[in-house]
Amino acid sequence: MGLCKKRGEFMIRFPITVSLVGFGRVWVSALMVAIWFAPLCAEAEEVTYTVFVTSQSQKGDFGGLAQADAICQAEAELPSSIVPEGRYLAWLSDTETDPQTLFTRYANPIVLPDWTWIADNFDDLTDGSLAHAISMDPSGATLSAQTFWSGTSADGTRSGSAGMCAEWKNTKIRGLFGNTSATDSTWSSFQVRGCHFAQRFACFQQ
Repeated sequence: MGLCKKRGEFMIRFPITVSLVGFGRVWVSALMVAIWFAPLCAEAEEVTYTVFVTSQSQKGDFGGLAQADAICQAEAELPSSIVPEGRYLAWLSDTETDPQTLFTRYANPIVLPDWTWIADNFDDLTDGSLAHAISMDPSGATLSAQTFWSGTSADGTRSGSAGMCAEWKNTKIRGLFGNTSATDSTWSSFQVRGCHFAQRFACFQQ
């Protein structure tokens, strides 16, 4: 589930009248009242979904999609994390499935932990161009020129078994990865590299 964008605090000032028994009418002017507007999920509100890149890296034999999803979820729940609560999945494919089949078909924007805009919706995310690079870890720290496992083309479909480290269980072949600096299609399909190299994961709220 996405997060409704929070309203801020604001102050209002107005005069009120107070009746006190035995003291007549007392005017109290310029009363300052602080009102906190909690997040609202009315249909008119802007609901967003968060994406981040993990702070830890793994070699290509990390075990598979379920293991990568567990790493994403664990990092989202770290005490240092600033991302909203929810379910997070790795942007990752194997020979049977991929983000096109697994992910929520977002009708709302995808943003970084600091609300930086990435894409308008899922179709915009997978059209080969991003509004901003996916370049932030769950604590809000910016990552420059880092890479993450994907095995996935920018359109969200699996890239082919040759780019998946043998279902993410073998370090002796090669896997496809994306990078945190790109806003074109190479954000997801940057290079194929030896699976013995450690890479991060890109994690998307569902």
